[in-house]
Amino acid sequence: MSKSVERRPLEQAQNIAWELVKVLGPLCEELEVCGSIRRMKPTVGDIDLLVVPKADFRKAFEAIGGKVTSATAKLTVQGMSVDVYFTDSSRWVPMLLFLTGSKEENIRLRSIAKSRGWKLSQYGLFDEYGDRLDTELYDEVGFYTLLGEPYKRPEDR
Repeated sequence: MSKSVERRPLEQAQNIAWELVKVLGPLCEELEVCGSIRRMKPTVGDIDLLVVPKADFRKAFEAIGGKVTSATAKLTVQGMSVDVYFTDSSRWVPMLLFLTGSKEENIRLRSIAKSRGWKLSQYGLFDEYGDRLDTELYDEVGFYTLLGEPYKRPEDR
């Protein structure tokens, strides 16, 4: 992260994020606040949101000053950078896992998957044949269980 980014206390960043959730929530099938806010870091430099958008998301997001690309959207609110990541419901859990986990935790989980002959990415958990192993998982607890690991709450990752 560049030094020019102003970090905010967690509570202030949470307040901005929850206001965004109120505005963007009706435009999404699913919406979750991720990143440092979900990991409960004491100070936050940006806001990460994961969304399964409805069809009218792009137009409405651009109307509030955001910029939408194919996989992400960006907005600045009260001086904080907001990154919105798009996914579909089939990739919700792995994307949530990766956007919530620290870089170190994501590397650790990939290593565990690799030791079992699997591949883990933000797109899912795949076996050696390329078949998805996580299609029936509905939360991060299930992902950790499938990897044979005890669940770690976001703030402990």
